[in-house]
Amino acid sequence: MSDPYRIFPRATAEERARLRQSIEAVGLRNPVIVDDVGNVIDGHERRDACIELGIDWLAGADVRIGLSEVQKKALAIELNLWRRPIHLTRRQRNELLDVYLMANPQLSEHQVAE
Repeated sequence: MSDPYRIFPRATAEERARLRQSIEAVGLRNPVIVDDVGNVIDGHERRDACIELGIDWLAGADVRIGLSEVQKKALAIELNLWRRPIHLTRRQRNELLDVYLMANPQLSEHQVAE
């Protein structure tokens, strides 16, 4: 399965198990976000858990149309950093910062770093 916008490390086995239990108990509360050709921008772990559980994750997907490649990556960065703790190396953080700045040129590097 090609995942061009999976830019963060995969969840741990424990995190995946908790997510799967949550989805099994209450369903998929946050839709998977996809682009206009079906590539997952945000929600890779949710998609995978739904597939394992036999849940049609695509039926309720949030489809984003007209985003550039940089905008898709910036959206993935923004949504993931708010939702879950992610431990990145300095190099990984700098690469993500560069992508986010390209998509949001009106922001300063300091604003984005905060």
